Amino acid sequence: MYDRKVIHENKIRSEHSFNEKYDILLKEVSSHTKNELLAMVGARYYCALIKGNDSSDILPALVEYIAGICITSENLANNKIDNVQFQNIFSLCEQLADEQLQINMYSSINEEDDDDTVGKKLFSGEMKNSYSFTRGYSWYRKIEEENIERIFEGFEKEIVQLIGFSPAEVYILADAYANLIYDRIKEIALPKLLDKPDTTQDYDIYKLIGNNYYDVMSMTSDELYDKCSHLSRTHFDAMIQFFSCKISDSESYAKVKYFTDDNYFSTHPIINDGEKLLLINHQILLWNLRECIEEIIKQNQKLWNEYDKKHKSKFLENKSAELVRRILPQCEIYSSLYYKPKGEETACELDLLAVYDNIVILVEAKSGIYSRPAKRGGLKRLETVVNKNIQYAFEQADRTRAYIYQSDEAKFYSDSILKQEVITLKADEIADVFIINTTLDYYAELGVDLYKLKKLGIYDQKEFPWTVCVSDLEVIADFIDFPNQFLYYMYLRRTINNTFSEENGAMLIYELDLLAMYKTENTENFLAYDISSDDEIILENGKRPTTKDYTNYFNDFYSEYFKNKKKPEIEKKIYNPRFLQMCRQLEEYNTKGVSFFILRFLDLDLDDQNWLFEAIDKSCERTKYDNKMHTVSIKRMPQHFFTEPYGLVIYTAYKKDRNKVERRAYISGRIQQGQTGIRHWITLCVFLDDDRHFINQFYFHAGSDELTEEMRSITSHIPVTAPIKVYPNEPCPCGSGVKYKKCCGKK
Repeated sequence: MYDRKVIHENKIRSEHSFNEKYDILLKEVSSHTKNELLAMVGARYYCALIKGNDSSDILPALVEYIAGICITSENLANNKIDNVQFQNIFSLCEQLADEQLQINMYSSINEEDDDDTVGKKLFSGEMKNSYSFTRGYSWYRKIEEENIERIFEGFEKEIVQLIGFSPAEVYILADAYANLIYDRIKEIALPKLLDKPDTTQDYDIYKLIGNNYYDVMSMTSDELYDKCSHLSRTHFDAMIQFFSCKISDSESYAKVKYFTDDNYFSTHPIINDGEKLLLINHQILLWNLRECIEEIIKQNQKLWNEYDKKHKSKFLENKSAELVRRILPQCEIYSSLYYKPKGEETACELDLLAVYDNIVILVEAKSGIYSRPAKRGGLKRLETVVNKNIQYAFEQADRTRAYIYQSDEAKFYSDSILKQEVITLKADEIADVFIINTTLDYYAELGVDLYKLKKLGIYDQKEFPWTVCVSDLEVIADFIDFPNQFLYYMYLRRTINNTFSEENGAMLIYELDLLAMYKTENTENFLAYDISSDDEIILENGKRPTTKDYTNYFNDFYSEYFKNKKKPEIEKKIYNPRFLQMCRQLEEYNTKGVSFFILRFLDLDLDDQNWLFEAIDKSCERTKYDNKMHTVSIKRMPQHFFTEPYGLVIYTAYKKDRNKVERRAYISGRIQQGQTGIRHWITLCVFLDDDRHFINQFYFHAGSDELTEEMRSITSHIPVTAPIKVYPNEPCPCGSGVKYKKCCGKK
């Protein structure tokens, strides 16, 4: 399966090339003024932001790598660095990054390894690559700032005693530095930047600042503190000390050679020469903030247990409930529940249960840490992390799901002794049960590549949960247009998790890429996409990946939100306008079971929606022409992710024929099931002279195999019968919530 000769050759070539280029880089960096070199890196980053770009073209991982080399290498000389030399150094770092990708993949593979071992090592290499180069993905400032405040809420006093400042104050420091640098660069270079729109591409950007970048990019502690409003000097000084590193103190830090090495600069990005401070990318302060603080808390075991086992877990549970409630405002939601399945001696726990219409959502919140050794491809550590934070979450929720389906009445309680009943669910009233596993740490590709873990023996359940970082779920909450769209997205995620495999050509994809694809792409052939993060990759079967870079799709939204302190209008998913209106109207009926067919309508792509309304319009035209009732019967509706077929019957008429329509519509699903064998049928009634809603009445029939067998031979002889008698003061069967005499029974 694997060509070990090719692997071995790649391994030797990459290691030799890396060592050769690394020696050249080390000599270049050691021979030049390092603080000037790093200031040039910072200038590029901040100039790009000022010009309106979301980030510099120097990847954050390269920024960290260059800085790590600077603070851990010797000072052979302090030659002045110019733009050409900087470009050479930057180019060397890019080449080393390319070689690092190969080293991560192949360096641990031996010729005697069997195919299974090679497969595991290649997966480990993919993990190392992700760890080496992913920085700040799925990270939005406003969301993380709010979460940081709430995660550490109640522990500020203890944290200040440990490190001298509170976590939320780091955002004040980062903003102060960025704003000061923005002001300086704008004053010096903004007019020239605006005159030369392509300067970020040809490196002329540095000519706009002058010859001494360090003077522009660095500042004294007093200068920076003056920008930190309402921050005590004691806390400010503690932050500077905590996050600082020194270029001249290279012997104190572990050497940086590979991108996978522990890099002191990554967690201490303020370069302090004793007189001035240099922060070449203020975001680096924030990306690792929670991890840095938690490492300090761990030193106090009692405090760590209180924070990790109770406080942080409760935050995640509450945050998950808050987001589900925001997405599904009409749902019933319950936290910290207990139940007792048959055969269990003690009560089982469930973090969160939400009921929306006839859909149940089970949420297990896991706040465990995605450790660095696991991120770097340590399979044993990864197995532990996956077991605690993903597999165990699914096992708990799956046990709850089985309890619901296997019980006539599934009872849930607020206490472990099962005295205070909270909610009872009946299996025959539930259309579907979804499982969500929310996490604090970002699991990146593991959220959608779980099939690889199963192949490696790291995950052993038959089904994969939707594992979503709570920060990503908050983005999803911001971008979902209406409640049933979220239900459909959950269905989409479940289908993808249990469909993607090596066999269908699917490659790595991230959570928010999936969300953006769903919001912007037609769902037709969605699963046939060859998914890759690199548009230049062509798979062996000749197919070209079709995913796009959706970074700006989200960054534009959150940049405006952060700037104006108000969320902008959300870009809606494209639907046929009348189709969307119909779905929203059906949703507003708030009738039990309406989600059953709204979800199936949402499974239609745009072409199918247009086709459906063409059929409805033709029937309406026939009714207008002869003033009679007309019917459209679609034996099998188009669908993409739903596998069980369903049919649709549409009646168009005027109100004068309401009784006739109601009589036929009421039993149409039963008759159609008998004729076609398709169990699920949706019936829509359109009265052309009733403009309260486009769909004035609807029915759905969720049939059974028994009914199909019973009716198959006799269905052609069934007479049209009257519907069940509805008395004037009873609730209207259309689900409007008002009395029949004031709704459909109105003459």
